[in-house]
Amino acid sequence: MKAIRILFLSVCSLFFSCSGNEEPEKHPVVGKWHLSYVDDSSVIDNPHIIGMEFREDGTIRQFDGGVSYEAKYIISDDTTSISVIEGGKPVTEFKLRLLTRERMEMEEGFHVVTFLKVK
Repeated sequence: MKAIRILFLSVCSLFFSCSGNEEPEKHPVVGKWHLSYVDDSSVIDNPHIIGMEFREDGTIRQFDGGVSYEAKYIISDDTTSISVIEGGKPVTEFKLRLLTRERMEMEEGFHVVTFLKVK
């Protein structure tokens, strides 16, 4: 009986020590992204920055130079699309081709747009 108590206490202490102050891992889309390529053409030399900032609370800020606006976003369960929502209705849907912690490729119409995450 004493061995079972010791085993139980050991497992509990291991569980609580592992779940300590570690922050839960964020979804790869959360963060600030800058448009870098449209198809195979670089847009890095563009005179103004085009990008998006996805926030953990489900809001997105899109910016194009000095103009920006905010909306909400939803990522599909299978992470194949991101829908931008305004007034409770989807207004834009991006098809995701690739999403890593550093790079996001989306289909927008007939083009593939590539965003790189800002450090």
